[in-house]
Amino acid sequence: MNILHVNKYFPPWIGGIETIVAEIAEILQSESVKNSVLVCQDSKLPTKMEKYHGIEIIRAKTFGSALGMPISFDFFRQFRKQAEKSDIIILHHPFPLGFLAATLFAKKKRMVVIYHADIIRQKYFAFLLQPIFHLVLSRASDILVTSDRLTKSSLLLKPFIAKCKTMSLWIDEIKLKRTDAIQKTAEVIHSQYPKPLLLSVGRLVSYKGYTYLIDALTKTPGHLLLIGTGPLKQDILQQIQNKNLQDRVTILNPVEDLAPYYYAADLFILPSITNAEAFGIVQLEAMYCGCPVINTSLPTGVPEVSIHNKTGLTVEPKNTVALAGAINHILENPDLQKRFSEEAHQRAVTEFSKKRSIDILKTILLK
Repeated sequence: MNILHVNKYFPPWIGGIETIVAEIAEILQSESVKNSVLVCQDSKLPTKMEKYHGIEIIRAKTFGSALGMPISFDFFRQFRKQAEKSDIIILHHPFPLGFLAATLFAKKKRMVVIYHADIIRQKYFAFLLQPIFHLVLSRASDILVTSDRLTKSSLLLKPFIAKCKTMSLWIDEIKLKRTDAIQKTAEVIHSQYPKPLLLSVGRLVSYKGYTYLIDALTKTPGHLLLIGTGPLKQDILQQIQNKNLQDRVTILNPVEDLAPYYYAADLFILPSITNAEAFGIVQLEAMYCGCPVINTSLPTGVPEVSIHNKTGLTVEPKNTVALAGAINHILENPDLQKRFSEEAHQRAVTEFSKKRSIDILKTILLK
């Protein structure tokens, strides 16, 4: 069987969807499936073909980006070429360029859509593309959605609910498992910052809600370690200075191994404010490492991953007072913090198994 995976980017580009695409292709490759992955270059470089663990990766030349989407003419040429020799095309949404190519060059091909999130920031652009999305979703044999809540809340998926099936995202337990080396590094990290240590991980963009988290710090104890970079970094640094929080917030560039930071932290916070945060895999990673989570009540998979009053607390998005109250409540109740920690790890292990999700995908592909 030949499978073509289509997404915006591919590692080493840092992103949850990119990591999942790589893992799916690698796992299927071990099942004697021939995989190819078509993505765009993340800079103005010529089209490049390379191997990743035996998988053919085609990175199409781009001329920049507009509205968050790469501009690439060669992507269409490469799509047509790869689609012709593929038995199944797996499209990852949101990626309008891939859907547009599929309407033109995949009319007779079986397509499976993995639906990670709605398009939120470019909603007017997405509205103009509705006919393309509808055409591809109607042609798709199956739609795999990352959470039940996203299936129920997405207006785009509403006409296709009968062909939707939930396939949760997962974590790499081997990478996150506590080892002596990870424990030693976690202890060093824990000793470097004042206590309690609050942790958040993600791109510094508006939908992550970091401005609300920093405002909440004025009403809570603790030192915030924020790992990430992005276009709002200077704005966030200015806000930190305006609030006189320079000694209580540290921003680190993305790190390759997050496990020691999860183990070092007393609390993990995912303060996202829009549906662009569809799952929040970093909160799942934190849960596996036994870190209680504070998240927000978005109509996506976010509060479906970490459960209110079981593995942490869920608060209203953009509510600084509620966010600060949740932080204080957990920090002031060590027994509750311990219970959240234990149940978070247990839920991550039992409910978000990679094997379970991959078995769902394999069943779909082989039916």
